[in-house]
Amino acid sequence: MNYTNLVRQDRRRCILQLLEQSPGYVASVPLISNVLDSEGHYVSQEVVVMELTWLERNGMVTLESPGGVVIATLTQQGGDVACGRVMHPGVKRPDPV
Repeated sequence: MNYTNLVRQDRRRCILQLLEQSPGYVASVPLISNVLDSEGHYVSQEVVVMELTWLERNGMVTLESPGGVVIATLTQQGGDVACGRVMHPGVKRPDPV
């Protein structure tokens, strides 16, 4: 596997884990972007939306855009992947706690 794919998979793991720890399992793109920065994933909000769209296509989040701000909500499947109960080939498995 190449470096770009590894980084992408880790970025998706970070997003899912953030949502899993957020109140109501919900977060906005600006918040997700800030958390990704703190995890060493310095990407534009456009890239965050692209990752969320991929996660939505794979059943791990739902997206809505009230007032033009993209809001992501974790699904049960996304929660299972975030916690490592289920593995998905496009998301890095979390490290053991």
